Amino acid sequence: MRAITLSSEPYTFESFFQAETYLEKQGYHCENERWICDGEPNVSVVANGHGVQIQPIQH
Repeated sequence: MRAITLSSEPYTFESFFQAETYLEKQGYHCENERWICDGEPNVSVVANGHGVQIQPIQH
């Protein structure tokens, strides 16, 4: 799996499982459908017409 910078152009995964596994490997954990990691932006895993993307949560 290639390295992905969460602040760059969103990378599209084929499934929620792939996106969530990637986040876990980056040190994130899920709380109430938000992926949280100390010192990193909170993100969510969102389906779109082309697959699944990791997107920053807008406050």
